[in-house]
Amino acid sequence: MTAGEPVRETAGGTSAPPLEWLFHPRSIAVVGVPSADPRGGNFLRALRALGYDRDHQLYPINPKLRETAGLPCYPSLLACPGPVDHVISQVPAHAVPELVEQCVAREVRSLQLFTAGFSETGDAERAGIERRALTRALAAGIRVIGPNCMGLYVPDERIAFTGNPPADAGSTFLLSQSGVHAADLIFRLGAIGMRFSKVVSYGNGADLAAHDFLSYAAEDPQTRVVGAYIEGVPDGPAFAQALRRCAAAKPTVILKAGVSEAGARAVRSHTASLAGSGRIFEALCRQAGAQLVETMAELRETLVAVTSSARRVRGPRVVMLSSGGGVGVLATDAFARAGLDVPELPTPARRELGSFIPIAGTSNRNPIDAESFGGRGLGEGAAERRRGILSAVARSGVADAIVVSPGIVQGAHGSRVPWSDDAPPSPTRDEARSEARELASELAAAQEEAGCPLLYVGRARIWGDLGPDLEVERALYARGIASYESVESAASVLRRMLDWRSRRAGLPPLS
Repeated sequence: MTAGEPVRETAGGTSAPPLEWLFHPRSIAVVGVPSADPRGGNFLRALRALGYDRDHQLYPINPKLRETAGLPCYPSLLACPGPVDHVISQVPAHAVPELVEQCVAREVRSLQLFTAGFSETGDAERAGIERRALTRALAAGIRVIGPNCMGLYVPDERIAFTGNPPADAGSTFLLSQSGVHAADLIFRLGAIGMRFSKVVSYGNGADLAAHDFLSYAAEDPQTRVVGAYIEGVPDGPAFAQALRRCAAAKPTVILKAGVSEAGARAVRSHTASLAGSGRIFEALCRQAGAQLVETMAELRETLVAVTSSARRVRGPRVVMLSSGGGVGVLATDAFARAGLDVPELPTPARRELGSFIPIAGTSNRNPIDAESFGGRGLGEGAAERRRGILSAVARSGVADAIVVSPGIVQGAHGSRVPWSDDAPPSPTRDEARSEARELASELAAAQEEAGCPLLYVGRARIWGDLGPDLEVERALYARGIASYESVESAASVLRRMLDWRSRRAGLPPLS
């Protein structure tokens, strides 16, 4: 068996997906740790912060150092005292061929090239260096991630490429040619509670490319949802086959960059990929049953939707509940532009709402303008009124989705906080968390009573952050409720999920 040949049997005797071994290295060498950083540079720091070295061997390599970050530092890969499964390269491009030879000598299984400056530069000589190094590695059975990439984030194995991502694993698989976008997705989505099976930043994709990782994700039992940022596709038929296979097995959301002429030029300079035709890519996603999005915001919003109750929306009727009439008017326009309906509530529901909503300055039709639905400072009985309003809406029988935009719920202290629970407790933080959980409980109860998805829209505070408060987002997401920063976003997500569902006829449902 060659160094990179996959092990097809798991400990329980069942067949493992191809490339499963790639995500479970027993040891990692970081080659080229910087001399000037006492913590060993980004990769070593990230691996140690997540605790990889507690249960695995971790070898920093720099011939100028005897130790770094409290670990022994070795002069070369050949000097490591034990076997090395995976190598992370931080050396310059000209030093990569020699590193590959050392990898061959040590029977390394996989090589991640953070190193850039190869074919993406457009320089023929540098492209030749990449080609020769890749050919040598593959001939020895070594699989290559990159060049020009951040590599792997595998929570179960304590592997990370950037500091302080969530330590616990989940079921969302992310694939990105861009390391910056990969990190952005980890932290933005991780902040609200989404957790990941694996994340791969694969850069140029000179060896392992999008089709390899989509094929893996299709079979990975830990993965339930797949999201991908793709700039170029080196092998169209292989990619098409892998995308069809992955999208047929699991909800798959794709952001394709480089669809414009200028964008295609930027793709070539970034990862030396061929961007391809945007129309062809759109047709491929449509035929495969994958969801194609146009922006990073849409990618995040859709991943939140498909991992929350929003994935269950089955019709276009929306009931909007807000605090402020102007919000409802603009919301109605946003829903109409998205091809959604805003049906008037039946008389019994309006009559019931009338017992909670004063006549002056409000509306109990749809959209519902309920000033008493806001948060703090509304007097005694506000929470009971809010619960009564939610229950009446839930039982109205005319909603395929309920969108709630209550305005200020957290009060003045609801500023954003880190996703991590390691932040020191404080009365302000504890109060914000308690209020968020109370709201989440109320909305989750209304959602269950209604039997349809409920989406939350946060409103800007003139003295604080824009969008939903992070404690509210986290509490809601934990109860399966998606949060968005605008009614327009919520409307477009609902439309997208309905269209996506209609295109997946014959495939496993989104819910």
